[in-house]
Amino acid sequence: MQRTFQFIKSNGPLFCASLAFSYICFAFKLMQPTLGIDEEFWVDAAASDNLTWLLQNRYSLYLYNLIFTDNGSFVPTFPDILGIFFWVISGFIFLDFFWKLTDEKRFIVKFLTLGLYSSQPLCMAEAFGFSMMIVPETLAMIFVAIAFRFSNKSGILSYLFPILLLVIALGAYQALFGIFLTALFGLCFFKERNRKEVLIKGIGIALASFLLYTIITKIIALNIGENDYLSQNYIGWLDERGIPYALFMSLANVIRISFGVTIQNVSVYGGLGICFLSILFISTSISDFLKSKNTKNLLFSAALFISPFMMYICLGTYKTNGRTLLALALLLALEILYIFQKLPNKNCFAAFTTCGILLLVAHTCWINSIYYHQHLLNVQDQATVKSINQFLEERFFNYEKPVVFIGALDYKNMEFKKSGTLGCSFFSYDDGNNYRMRAVFSIWGHPLKEPSPIQVLEAYKLSSALENWPSSKSFKETDQFAIIHFSEPSDKWKSVNLE
Repeated sequence: MQRTFQFIKSNGPLFCASLAFSYICFAFKLMQPTLGIDEEFWVDAAASDNLTWLLQNRYSLYLYNLIFTDNGSFVPTFPDILGIFFWVISGFIFLDFFWKLTDEKRFIVKFLTLGLYSSQPLCMAEAFGFSMMIVPETLAMIFVAIAFRFSNKSGILSYLFPILLLVIALGAYQALFGIFLTALFGLCFFKERNRKEVLIKGIGIALASFLLYTIITKIIALNIGENDYLSQNYIGWLDERGIPYALFMSLANVIRISFGVTIQNVSVYGGLGICFLSILFISTSISDFLKSKNTKNLLFSAALFISPFMMYICLGTYKTNGRTLLALALLLALEILYIFQKLPNKNCFAAFTTCGILLLVAHTCWINSIYYHQHLLNVQDQATVKSINQFLEERFFNYEKPVVFIGALDYKNMEFKKSGTLGCSFFSYDDGNNYRMRAVFSIWGHPLKEPSPIQVLEAYKLSSALENWPSSKSFKETDQFAIIHFSEPSDKWKSVNLE
């Protein structure tokens, strides 16, 4: 009891300061809840027979919803408050291990490393754009952190207990596998003794947990069926352009994220901070190698650098975003810790500390900014719902008829910050997804009847002569349904709405 009290006394101020900072980063979202892509499905999911998470091999999420929620239905704000709390706890569990490993006792260094882990814009902003699953996801992050800490003990339980925790965590979110790998390679990087034994044990635990996870998902699939969501989106080796292309793109993605490179107008949110730390980490590693001539240290620094991407390289995919690269937050925290360890004098320490503080200030601005833009986009979407409903009422529309939306609505002359699904309108996502549009009509008080697949196909065939919304000639009504034409439907619109 005395040891516990002493631990809380010595670490409480650090944890509270980091937690308060993380809440400041999400101040706008907590005070002004937003509605993001996919959340529309879970606002009122109580009445549905919901197997979505099981079909995505996320059995822990399914069980969490079964026990703690009304079939997955959620209300905003509280999940975010709890999720931030759990996220910071997971960071503390991870980083406390590395602080002790490196004998780091300076409060400011601990605060900067934990603060960065708990505020990285690309990872954290995107992850919290899915409030309906953020609590079990961050709780699973704690499980991964405990699994990592426990795997560094001795005895049979140091194998079995981490495997159990990882199997539970993978069932909440498969991307958490990357955090364990990053922590493992971080340990091998900082700890120069017994690296081989540590690496073999850690990889063995990771592979055993992944094998058990696969067995569980196959058993579930035999009972309820399966879909191709994961293979279609995250297994690049199936790409028709071949294996060399998939491998090249997965490796190029490491460069794109690590240095914040914008490609085809797709930027890396908060990429400037990631690039800054990546350059400093690489420079420091090379400088250390030139002094020590320790090739193993250089190799493990490279392994640590790519560790958040290892799972995706193995899958041959470049289709990553912030919410699937949660391990990046841990990597950047370890990079800062390493750089602090290698600073040659007090002046360098003061300069880098100043840069670290400025980076955290930038994080608060970036996260609050993107949620402010998400709020503005929600306001615009609500205005669209209201104007379409008013348009239909002026024509005495019979709401017993379904409405089919053709194409996507482009808010011209309006630019919103974007990262992952944040900054995406419900009227343009998937180039116009009728299901999502109907969902937000229902959430914002104007429910529309769902058309049959045959009616959607007929509406598509009849839409070619229509003008774009908000022209009065963008609307057509038949005896069975109505059509609202936003734009010319793309191939993606056809695949989403016609198949």
